[in-house]
Amino acid sequence: MNYTVRLYWQHDLDLIALYAHPDFPMAGWIKRAVTAWARNTDHFSIPLPVNAPNKTVSLHNATLHFRLSVHSDEDVIMKLNSIRKGFRNTAVKLILRNYLEKQYISPFYYSDLYDVKLPSFVAEKEEVKNTSPKSTHNNIPKETDNRKDTQKNIKAPEDFDIFSALDNMFTES
Repeated sequence: MNYTVRLYWQHDLDLIALYAHPDFPMAGWIKRAVTAWARNTDHFSIPLPVNAPNKTVSLHNATLHFRLSVHSDEDVIMKLNSIRKGFRNTAVKLILRNYLEKQYISPFYYSDLYDVKLPSFVAEKEEVKNTSPKSTHNNIPKETDNRKDTQKNIKAPEDFDIFSALDNMFTES
């Protein structure tokens, strides 16, 4: 049975950095982690790569696949299929993170090792938003408000006391 895991740069920067790391076979580790989870294996952890990547790694959305055997992994498939539809991708990523020996926060530091840029599809969406025609209700001329001119000419008398006026207002009712 084939499974797909989608990693999104907005939410999964740690996993994308591991996926892009040359010394970390992500699909294999996901399969082992899901298998350990389904079979309640106690002593299993995923070691993080020791060395930093040897070149700058561009971090962007990624899709990866792993396969489970219908014959030898039937219990794992049943457990994975028991997760609600639409939640399996998130659950698999949580399972993977749970089995990592520690949190992988390297891509969150300021560094030249990881190139985190806004993906082009987001920039294109912004361009489309900015170039879309304005709605017709914005083109209707607004009525002029003459109250601003009258408000400027109104002055309170010099002997006016706001606190006395408020007291009178509350005692009259």
